[in-house]
Amino acid sequence: MWEHRLKCLAAVDFISQGRLSAGTVEFLQACPLAMRRRVAELVLDPRRHAELIEWYLSYEPDLPPPIEVDRADLPRLLAGTPLAELWDQQFDGRNLETAVPATD
Repeated sequence: MWEHRLKCLAAVDFISQGRLSAGTVEFLQACPLAMRRRVAELVLDPRRHAELIEWYLSYEPDLPPPIEVDRADLPRLLAGTPLAELWDQQFDGRNLETAVPATD
């Protein structure tokens, strides 16, 4: 995960500034040595910057497909999360089948 994040930061730096930011360099230095070497081979070699940017712009995460959730199950699924309070504020105990979220 950290290696992926570091490569993304480096790609964004090259796209937006044409160079690595100090924060990205510090992050690279703070990584374990083996990871630092792998990432450094890619981000510190100017001949590989285009490869890094292409990877970043074409990356598609491997996410599971969305699932359909019945509205009546939402309070149970959200219980114990910060979203539970938001749900309660939005629907305020109204019938979930006909409720429309409150707007301020």
